[in-house]
Formats: sequence, C-alpha cells, structure tokens
Amino acid sequence: NIWYYKRNMRKQFPPVVLAVLIVALALIEAGALYWHLFFQFWWLDIPMHFFGGLWIALFTLAWYYRARIPKSKDTSTLFVVALAVSSTLSIGLFWELFELSAQTFIERASVHDLTDTLADLTNDLFGAVVAIGIFIRGRYNS
Repeated sequence: NIWYYKRNMRKQFPPVVLAVLIVALALIEAGALYWHLFFQFWWLDIPMHFFGGLWIALFTLAWYYRARIPKSKDTSTLFVVALAVSSTLSIGLFWELFELSAQTFIERASVHDLTDTLADLTNDLFGAVVAIGIFIRGRYNS
C-alpha cells in the first residue's frame, strides 16, 4: 500500500542543499583568498565560519540519519544537539589548529590569537545551532 510506505518512510534531508552550500562556500573562499578579501573586509571571516558550521552540522546529521548502520537511530533532540555540536566543534578545532600551523610554519607569522580562535569557534557553533533548528523543525531526525 502506497499510503503505508509514505507514512512510514523516514524523511531525509535533501542532499542538494548540502551540495549547493559547499560549492558556494568553496567559491567564496577561493575568491576571497585570490583577491585578499579577508584582509580588506575583517568581517568576512564571520559568515564563512557561520556557514561552515552550518554545513558541518547539517552534513553530519544528514549522514547519520541516512546511513544504514546502526539500524536503530536515536531520534531525540538531545542526541541531535550533541551530534551537531560535537562534530562542528571537532572540525572547527581541527581547522583552527591548521590555521595556526599554517601561519606559524608557512608564513612565519604569529598573528593568530586566542580571541580570534574563540570568535571563530563561536561562529561555527552559531551555524550548528541553526542547523539543529532546521533539522528538528523539518523532522529529519524522526
């Protein structure tokens, strides 16, 4: 029965949204690096981290709920929050360590400071919070 199938089929987050978001981020990052826009516009780092955090959280949640293993998924709001925040913070910390390494060893500069790192991680988390809201309101975890 088609009605039974539609009612019991899990709603999945559309992968095209993830694809468009990551392509847009990559193009903006490439353009900003090429034209040195991060030096001209100090605030450009803020939306890049926000949308980066949004993408990481959405990708992680979509991947988890689309994967066939484990068969039994935790659909609680607490789990969605924990998964989104932990994945975003993990990738965000890795990125900040990469930036620090690149500035220290490649550019031989030490302009990276704790305030900038914490601001970047906070913007990553703001993106993750929006992703959590999108995922829960869209019922992609149920």
